[in-house]
Amino acid sequence: MTGAGTGGSQDRVDAAETVAEIAAALREDPIVVQTALGNGRTAEVHAGLTELAGELDFPVYVALVRRPTDDLATDRPNEDLARKLHAQLDEPGLYVVQTDTSIMAAIGYDVPLDDQTLGYDSFAVRDELQSRLSDFLDDVRDDDANSDVHVSSAGWAAVELTLAGGGAPDDEELFDLVTGEPWLAGTQVEPLFADDARSEPLTDFVAGLTAAVITLVVAWRLLRAAAAWRGRQQDARAALTRQRDTRRDIARRAVARLERDLARADTSVETWAAAQDRLRAARSLTDSPDVLDLLGAEVLARQGIALLQDPASPYRPCFFDPRHGAAEDTVPIGRATVPACAACTARARDGAAPRALEVPTRGRLRPYYEGRSVWARTGFGALDDTTASRVLERGRR
Repeated sequence: MTGAGTGGSQDRVDAAETVAEIAAALREDPIVVQTALGNGRTAEVHAGLTELAGELDFPVYVALVRRPTDDLATDRPNEDLARKLHAQLDEPGLYVVQTDTSIMAAIGYDVPLDDQTLGYDSFAVRDELQSRLSDFLDDVRDDDANSDVHVSSAGWAAVELTLAGGGAPDDEELFDLVTGEPWLAGTQVEPLFADDARSEPLTDFVAGLTAAVITLVVAWRLLRAAAAWRGRQQDARAALTRQRDTRRDIARRAVARLERDLARADTSVETWAAAQDRLRAARSLTDSPDVLDLLGAEVLARQGIALLQDPASPYRPCFFDPRHGAAEDTVPIGRATVPACAACTARARDGAAPRALEVPTRGRLRPYYEGRSVWARTGFGALDDTTASRVLERGRR
């Protein structure tokens, strides 16, 4: 199959109702988009996904189809369909499958991918992307309560292929990708562009004119929301980075103290080596432009100092904000229990949320531990003792 959206070829694709028929369509063309999931722009969707798939160094099979008549697993039916399509085709590749039910499935078979760069095996990655988009699109919907602008199934397939090509895009790249045609959809827009619309010439003209007006209005709202979104992001980033010079000075003083303590330490070889690792990791961060790195350098230096003073009493910072100092107790957060300073412990016991270190994320301030940095994974060393080795390993990449 060499195209989609016109003539008998699209009719054959739309007629595929079983796993075997969908697999047969994929043998002809690895990008199969039925009209029902074409976002009203089936040919454009097909062309866009074909272009994204062509940028990858391994085979890709995309099936955006109605749920087949075959029995599928009730739990994650799209993953079941992806597995069955792979079994039918018996070919390696990334299989991206979406029906009109359940969450999209993206599964790799014998391809050089891992769950750190793809969303198909990492719900955390997909949730992060969904959250970013939701924040932006909420701004659009707030302008018009009747507007239901959203990323279509085709748009999410485009996201999966983008992830496969080089990891999670940053906010700007993600915004540019999914807010472009033909990935956005909306209840006010889609019906006017439906591929299967049939009407008299005058109705076509009126519908086309109405669609053009609505498209211009939505585009204007998107641009206005985008400007506000980026403005808030810049303001939030500036609020944190104003601390940069102060935090760098504090980190360097802590590193200098650890250097002095190491020079005159009288301790075991193991303890000295552990403190030295923390010094090396902290020293590597003191020139970083990232305020979180500077905070991390200070914490690592304090951990090294505490080790030399008493190896049996390691320094654990407050998980919620390392600027609070050493943890004195533990408090629950979700299903976990984390170290917390006296103030955060008291707030938690009073039923209030501890005051977390917040960083600019998706145009607003969010707790740092909702991110994916080494500091989020280790709680600045509050959660485990691997922070220094993780930082050093990051520096070797």
